[in-house]
Amino acid sequence: MFDGETIAVRGSTGTTYELTRRGSVYACTCPAWHKQRLPPAQRTCKHLRAHLGDDHEEARVGQTRVAAAHARAVRSAQLAPREPPELRAAREAAVRDAVARFPAVAERMRSVYGMPLPRHIAYAVGFWLGLTPAERDEAWAYLGCGLFGVTEWFEPDGLSRTPAVDERLHGRFRRDPPEFVTVFSGNSDGSHWGLWYDDPHELPRVIAHNWARDDAETGSCRPTLLASLRGRLAECAGQPDWTHAPRILAWLDRVHELELAAHSDERIGPPLPHTHHCLGGMDPRIDGASIPAEFADPAARRTRMAAYREDIPLVRTWLAEAERELAAGRPLRALLFGRELHWFDTDIVGAQLGEQFVDLTSRAYRCTGREPLADILLVHHRHRDMPCVDAYRPASDPPLVLAAGRNDTEELARLLASELDPAACDAALARARSRTAFDLLRPHVAPAAVAQRLATLIAELAQLRRYDLESSEHAALVDHLLAGDVAVGSAFAQAVIADLPELALRLADRVDLESRDGQGLLPLHRATQAGALEVVRRLLARGADPLARDAHDTTAIDRASDLWQDHRAESHALLALLRPAAPPPAPSTTLAAGDRVTHAKFGPGVVTTIEGTGDAAKLTIAFADATRTLLARFVRRAE
Repeated sequence: MFDGETIAVRGSTGTTYELTRRGSVYACTCPAWHKQRLPPAQRTCKHLRAHLGDDHEEARVGQTRVAAAHARAVRSAQLAPREPPELRAAREAAVRDAVARFPAVAERMRSVYGMPLPRHIAYAVGFWLGLTPAERDEAWAYLGCGLFGVTEWFEPDGLSRTPAVDERLHGRFRRDPPEFVTVFSGNSDGSHWGLWYDDPHELPRVIAHNWARDDAETGSCRPTLLASLRGRLAECAGQPDWTHAPRILAWLDRVHELELAAHSDERIGPPLPHTHHCLGGMDPRIDGASIPAEFADPAARRTRMAAYREDIPLVRTWLAEAERELAAGRPLRALLFGRELHWFDTDIVGAQLGEQFVDLTSRAYRCTGREPLADILLVHHRHRDMPCVDAYRPASDPPLVLAAGRNDTEELARLLASELDPAACDAALARARSRTAFDLLRPHVAPAAVAQRLATLIAELAQLRRYDLESSEHAALVDHLLAGDVAVGSAFAQAVIADLPELALRLADRVDLESRDGQGLLPLHRATQAGALEVVRRLLARGADPLARDAHDTTAIDRASDLWQDHRAESHALLALLRPAAPPPAPSTTLAAGDRVTHAKFGPGVVTTIEGTGDAAKLTIAFADATRTLLARFVRRAE
């Protein structure tokens, strides 16, 4: 289009719209263009794409959307609580790992489904794997339960799972259409999101959603998974009930920027327009074919619904008409009836029409070159009465693990008398629920396994108390393990994280002050980061060094300072504990250029210049990392 040009186009409903260009702004008078929450220069619509071409529009707005996502990520990061460096590193590692696994997962997708997998889905997986357990516990309320369906292949052992039935059934609910491939689970009523494959030979252009245990109708969302999930999360980020939401939103926005860049790099076309005339939601699409008029008529929709319930002979006449059109090379009617009968799913329909409409629909898919969808339909109908949507066989546990799980101590003792696999003993300890079972297994496991079991028990204890459930048995097991010789580094970290102050104080008396937990934090750093004032006081009394540096090169004082943004009272109290008492004044008359001095935070340095006298003299000091100007009262002569 020329700058200043106006072009009239006709929409799919017959309405005439105007396309205009004013400099870098390409506009359309359709509602879709006007309702977009983007600057005018970043908007597009199906009419602009039809006139200018997908390549033109993707080149024009694709990168600007990435830039807009980057701006959102920056804003979210500014508003979110500051993340500890080890958490930031763990999040970024989760994304890298998910992207690194993508080639193997994409190959599995092609071998199982015969369909391509978009690379942008790896970033959505990395986002979820980068959340902490506490964040996932809360995110359940507004995002859902997490990875489900093909995205489970991204998990560390996902590709090694053994299917009990055809893998294409995993995550496929009873009324899901063949075009729907599950990638994420909601939190209730069978809510789930999936990639939508109009053409199984192309990368999917949109994410779809379905409430399997509600109306089971499928609706389209956004082109990527994180874009589809973001809206609900953004609403929760400002509510006081969702304490983790601001941090989760900031992390999602950071990864969404990467997700959009991957989507743009793959040059995936825009979402195709979908009508919703047939029962069950999104209509099947065939280029150049129009939905029959009777399907677009609401009254006819009600007529079909009644016929599926009560008038099977009439339905057979409709299927015969669809059969004739299919024989003439027009498969759309067959696909529409097939989709409706698949969704309607009553015993009568299944018993009297099942084989007929499934055969008709599968042939209609093959007529359009969509063989993978036909194969999904056939395998789905053979297994529609599966009791659940998990297609993988549970791993068979060794007898020792099973005995520990059911607390059969006699069988446990008998099995332990024979030669044993150390891994089986460790797994049995993780299942043990009684002091007797612990005592039987303890001589056969590594000390690290006992320490990990103690940490796990503490996490379970915190969860029970959080929901006011009976926890005395767990507390007794924790006491029993602590009565022996066990390393408590991981247990201490877990007690602090889970906000169990009494237990944290007990463990503070015996934790190794030089030990580092799984995230590289020393005990004092862990307690300081959690704002556990009394625990910090106990550790300092034992001789913990507030200037010691953890694996991320931060001191406990640094951790206390980081709390100031969101927890000012705790930060001030911790800093008062952690900062050494002010050193005695070093009058400038006793110091000269070249003298060596030391500072509580910056360490040793050399005086280069002096201005003034007394305690208020300004000293320019060259420290190991930088040159700073300080008052004389804050330093002392190095010994």
